[in-house]
Amino acid sequence: SKLYFFENRTPWLARSALRVYLRGQRANSSGLGAMLILETTRDFRRQWVEYNHGSLPSQNEEGLFFGFIPGERPKTLEVRWPIQLPSRDPKSFYSKKYSLDKLSLNPYAEITVCEHKWVLGKKVDC
Repeated sequence: SKLYFFENRTPWLARSALRVYLRGQRANSSGLGAMLILETTRDFRRQWVEYNHGSLPSQNEEGLFFGFIPGERPKTLEVRWPIQLPSRDPKSFYSKKYSLDKLSLNPYAEITVCEHKWVLGKKVDC
C-alpha cells in the first residue's frame, strides 16, 4: 500500500481561519457530541464535534476548522455542550455563548473553549 502526503499551497489571498478546541468539565473533556454554532459578519455555520469519521478514524485530529473570506470576521460562538453521550436529545445539552469580537485572526487563530470562557491557543485543560 502507498502513503500519500498532500500539502496545500493555495495562497491565502486575505483569507483567515479559526481552529476551535473544546475542554469540558460537566460535559466530557473533549466536548464530543457538542454542536458549535459560529455567527460571523456574513452568516452562521454549524459543526458537530466528532473525531471518529473517515476511513482512518485513529488519524483524525482534534479541533474544528472554520474558514473566512476576505472581510469576514467571527462574532459569536455558541457551544451546545452535551451532558451525556451519545444522545442528541435537546434536553441532554446546555448552551453557552461566547463573544469573539476581540479575537484577532491575523490570518489564523487557535482557541480553546472551556465551559466558562475561551482562551488563545490549544490548552490541555482550563
